[in-house]
Amino acid sequence: MSVNDSVSANLGSPNPSYDNLRVAYDQLLKDFAYGILNRPAWQVAAAAVAPPVCATATVTSQVKTTATTQLYIDGVPLSLTATDNLWTNAIFLAANAVSLAAGSVRRYMLLWDGATATTVVSMFSSNDQVIANFASATLALAACRWPGPIPKNASGGSNVVVGVLSIANTTNPFIPGTTLLGAAGVTATYRDGPDANCFIASLLTP
Repeated sequence: MSVNDSVSANLGSPNPSYDNLRVAYDQLLKDFAYGILNRPAWQVAAAAVAPPVCATATVTSQVKTTATTQLYIDGVPLSLTATDNLWTNAIFLAANAVSLAAGSVRRYMLLWDGATATTVVSMFSSNDQVIANFASATLALAACRWPGPIPKNASGGSNVVVGVLSIANTTNPFIPGTTLLGAAGVTATYRDGPDANCFIASLLTP
């Protein structure tokens, strides 16, 4: 199957809803193919390749990976080595220099473009949600949304989602790139790979 597969229109049918169904099915095929070509190899090769295991770095305002993993970028398998201090203070600031207010949550996609031996990485931040508007910080984090599909890298190619960092902040303002991820009132949790809230493909990324 390719991202260009489609369903032929039923030209003999007087029912125009078939055309709407065909368009929706075409987009479903494209989204599915895009996801297959870009998902991490460790999600499809059971026990053959380790997940990256995103975690708080030795410099505890930053993020690391603890295992070498293989990820697909634009259909090409690439290896990302375990790296301490991979997403650095400067990358946090570039992603969103706005402080996170006490009592709020925010999420970050941890991205990699796979283009260089020195590992070019970036982040993509969600909107903020106020914990008090939900029954728990977990529900507030689930309500966070990114402003659009995963951004392209500096060369115009794709980034892959290595993981997702979630910040629940209850005591003081969280300053990206400055506040420690284990500071009082800050709860940092990690997910390897994307989740249901990450845009993998859309009408904007055919």
